[in-house]
Amino acid sequence: MVALNSSEPQATAALNSSWQPTGSNGAGGATLDNTIGYMLIGTFVSLVLYGVSVLQVYRYIQLYPKDSIIIKTIVFIVMILETVHSILPMHTCYYYLVSHFGSEMAALDTVWSINLLPVIASVTTLASQLFFARRVSLIGTFHKLVAVIAILSLMASVALSIPVSIEAFKLKETAAFVQKEHQMVSATLALAALADYMLSGAIICALLRSKDMYTRTCTTKFEYFTLYVINTGLLTGIIHGISAVFAIRWPSDLLWSSIGLLAIKLYAITLLAVLNSRKLLISRGVAIFETTEPLGRNIIARANHLAAVERWNAPRVPDETPTKLNIMVAAEIEVDGQIEGGDCTGSTSKVYGQAEDSLHSSNGLQ
Repeated sequence: MVALNSSEPQATAALNSSWQPTGSNGAGGATLDNTIGYMLIGTFVSLVLYGVSVLQVYRYIQLYPKDSIIIKTIVFIVMILETVHSILPMHTCYYYLVSHFGSEMAALDTVWSINLLPVIASVTTLASQLFFARRVSLIGTFHKLVAVIAILSLMASVALSIPVSIEAFKLKETAAFVQKEHQMVSATLALAALADYMLSGAIICALLRSKDMYTRTCTTKFEYFTLYVINTGLLTGIIHGISAVFAIRWPSDLLWSSIGLLAIKLYAITLLAVLNSRKLLISRGVAIFETTEPLGRNIIARANHLAAVERWNAPRVPDETPTKLNIMVAAEIEVDGQIEGGDCTGSTSKVYGQAEDSLHSSNGLQ
């Protein structure tokens, strides 16, 4: 115990100097508190959020055992990536603060686990946002373009994170990495935040267009917060944006990294919260039969679209144009115990014939 205490000032000084880049924008310089200390706190909180997502996965499996294979695959991939993303910062903190505490050489170099964090974080973001991109694309034609742009932004974020990790392995020294690559890291975070804002903004606009449909069941402020902030993905965008700002302003501090750890965990929580809040009434209870009639094909297409909307929990908005529905009405009248009808003309007391009417539904087919 005495040996540990005697080495503590030396280890602290080594860690403090290792994270201080020359000419950095950080105010006050990097210290053990605002580097590995921030990482340690972020790891603690992110593990709590990881536990919440594991609980949500268990609930998802219980509620939707026959869910779409695509959605199940997304959930599986996201949770595998979230698990890896939880292990990496744990190893980083253990490496610097336990197994190599007091080692000046270890304090000066980056460790493989922290080098892999940018790539794992970007891929996790892309995997989870695939669900929200599909969700947005089901809203309307214009929203498909928004979803495509958002996915391209996320793919660019992944593409930037790969050279960041490669350079981290090449440079090895922490100070050199922070000085050279902090702009690339900031761009990676900013692109992810931009995609979040695009997808969440599209969902929020759709919710506002159908406000009466979605807010009539909201009775508390927390339910409104869940509907507009959590289930839309806006919260993850806000957290990611804050992380990007801190990475630009104070690159030598690891506060931006600890905030980023929380943002990644919120992706899984948001994804599973949306999935577990679904009510799959249409996709479970409606049977559609094939037909060759144009109107029948239109009904099938609409029913399938509605089932997909419910399955992906996408907001429903009113139809842009009313649907025209032609209805043929035939009437029969019982006269002296006999039923007469058909195309006969003559006395209107016997038969009405056939009448054709057109009804215009401003709400469309449901």
